Parts: sequence; C-alpha cells; structure tokens
Amino acid sequence: MSVTVKDICEFIWWLENKYALLTLESDDVKFWQIARMKVYYSIAEKVGVLEQPHKEIDDYGRFLSILNYVKNSIASILFFRKRIDALLVEHPRGVNIGEDKIVDIYTYYVARDLRLDGTKCVSLEPSYLGKHIKSPNEYSVAMDGFSIVARIFEKFYKVQNKKLISQTSTILKQELFTKFGIQLNLYNLLVSETKTYKAKYRVAKWIFAKLKLRTLYVVVSYGYFHFVKAANDLGVDVVELQHGTFSKYHLGYSYPEGLKDTSYFPDYLHVWSDYWKKTNVLPIKSENVITTGFVYGKEKFEKYRMLPKKKQLTILSQGVIGKRLSSRLGSIIEKFPEYDIYFKLHPGEYGRWENYPLLKEMEILKKVFVVEDTDLYKLLAESEFQIGVFSTALFEGLDLGCKTILIDLPGIEYMDELIQSGEVYAIY
Repeated sequence: MSVTVKDICEFIWWLENKYALLTLESDDVKFWQIARMKVYYSIAEKVGVLEQPHKEIDDYGRFLSILNYVKNSIASILFFRKRIDALLVEHPRGVNIGEDKIVDIYTYYVARDLRLDGTKCVSLEPSYLGKHIKSPNEYSVAMDGFSIVARIFEKFYKVQNKKLISQTSTILKQELFTKFGIQLNLYNLLVSETKTYKAKYRVAKWIFAKLKLRTLYVVVSYGYFHFVKAANDLGVDVVELQHGTFSKYHLGYSYPEGLKDTSYFPDYLHVWSDYWKKTNVLPIKSENVITTGFVYGKEKFEKYRMLPKKKQLTILSQGVIGKRLSSRLGSIIEKFPEYDIYFKLHPGEYGRWENYPLLKEMEILKKVFVVEDTDLYKLLAESEFQIGVFSTALFEGLDLGCKTILIDLPGIEYMDELIQSGEVYAIY
C-alpha cells in the first residue's frame, strides 16, 4: 500500500476523534497535543513518506555545542535582570541581508519596528545545529541559558500519572500497527515529551513573570508549546509570525473545529497575505489573523521584479523529499533540454546532498547546477519555470512571475488550495 501525507493526517484525525486525544492530560499536560507533530513525523518516516529533514550534529559538533551552551548561559544571566515589554523567539536559521549581517528574517523587522515605536524588546535566539550563526547585537540573547536550566529541572522531574499515557500508548500502538503495519514506541515518546514540556514550562513561566512581559512573538509555535502556554497562563499576548507554508495537512497548524482549550495556541497570527488568512485552520478568531506582509520578501521583490527572464528553471528542494525529488531529474532534463537547471537545496540539506545519487551524477555531467546559499529571489526572478512540491519559496516564485510546476510527491497535499486556484502550470 502506498501511503500519503493525506492518509496519515486523516488517520490521526480519526484517532483524535475516537479517543479524544486532544483533551487527555497527565500531570496537567496535554501530552498528545504537545507530541502530535513528533508522532506525525515518526509515522511518516516509518512508512517511508518523508525523510529526515535536516542534517544531524556529529559527536564533535555536540561537544562544541556544549561548550557554547556554557559560555552563552553565563552571558545571558544579565538578561533576566531587565524588564521588557516584548520577547521575540527567533527561528534558528539566519539569512545574510547584506553587509555580512545575518538575521532571522521573520522577527528582525518586527523587532526593529517595535523599537522604533519605543517598545523595550529582546530577541531570544535558539541555536542551529549547535551553533549561533546570526550576527550578535545588543538586543539579542542566546536561548542556551534557558535550555540548560530547563534540562536540569527535567533531570529531577518524574511524571506522576503514567497510567493514562501507558493506556493511550498501548491502544494507539495497536491502531498504528493495524493501519500501517509499523511499530512505534509511543510510551517513551509521550513520557519524554511530557517531562521536557513540564520543565520548560516551569522555567518559562518564572522568566516571563520576572520580565513583566506583555507580548510574546514566536516563530513555529508548535515547537514552543511551553512558551505559549506559560504566556497565556500569565495573561501575556502571544503572536505567531508566519515563517512558511501551512495548510489543512500541516498538523502544526491544523486542528478540528470546536476545540475548547486554546491555551496552547497563540492569540494572534500574523500572515503575509490574505491568501494565508483563508488557509489558517488554527483555533484562532478570524479577526485575530492579521495580514502584515513579509518585509524581507517585499524588499527583495522590489529589487528584482523587473529582471528579464532567462531560459532557466529552478528546482526547490526540501529535506524531507529532497532525495526523491532529485530522482525525477532525468525526466525534467528531458522535458527542458534548452534550459539551465538549478537545483536549490534547502539549508537542512547542505553538506548531505551528495547522498542523492542522480543529483550527484547530473552535477558532475554539468546537466544541473547545485545551489546552496544564494540570493533565492534573484534566482527565481530570472527563472522562467520553478519546480517543487510544497516549498514556501514556490509562492514567492509565483509573485516573481515563475511558471510553476509541482511534482506529485508526499506533501503536495499542502498545495491543494493553490492547485484549485488554477495558478499551477503543470503537475508531474
């Protein structure tokens, strides 16, 4: 049986409805809700729908990250002595916006505008593969101190009510085996996620109360349930900043109607255009989903919009489907023999794309140009065609006049509304 993203999502929704999973609590933690995305990815990898999305840290990298954690933790002590109005939790990755200035493009402009309005704000920077790659500044502090304190609490915390987790895990394990023929150790996953959440929530609530925080801005809220819940419990407004594609089939942003407890969700969602307002399926009031634009993208559009198109085609890869996307290169090259073809890697694929056999072969034969870090907007502005599956960059390419071709691979479900809009040139 060939399993799709849609199959997995619909089965998870069926399980949630049958067993009321989103309401289950252990130690005052909705353990299914906080682990939902990890369970989804575990299923998707087990059945072969998605691949590991990002490069992993090696042993040497882990050792260096520990040293950096200690150093940055000491530096962040002063941060907790200050009172601030707004805290922005950055995306781990950074982009060079010129003059060798590397920033998080989703929070940088928001923080800049807040400071211009007189708001006292600080950005909290998580590490990326054990490193802090963004340019240091007086308004940013590494998340390492928070992480170390939370890990200490986690070591001493014991999940008290394991019975419900055990019962739920046993039921779901059997359901997953019956449906997909896979074995998942859900009990360990759910207990581990509950412990981690509990420790992080405790530290976050203490910090937010000490800071007298009024607003929390977060990118990828489903990765920071502990921050969101702590802020909500303290009456702090929570704003999520859009960072990529979301849809009905993205379980980080897709929940059933009528969900009563919304304390794990942001109060507001800031999106790039009205298209995303109608796509949102989070339990957020429609009037709280606000179109704010994407400053970084807008500046790039204005810079490159008038560039002439070339006989050029850009393939937009993603870690979870990159290998399979590259395996389609033969037919793509055959269909576009007169075009220069660029295979744009996702940052999570840097350093591991040589494990894609056909891509490596085509690169050696000069049939394809493999692109890592580049000005994506310029590349798309000059490309007549773009090819991908569900990359956010596809929407940016559309705005830059690219004819868009989708490859029918796992995750194409994310693009259902785009396909229905008639803006897709072809699907292969």
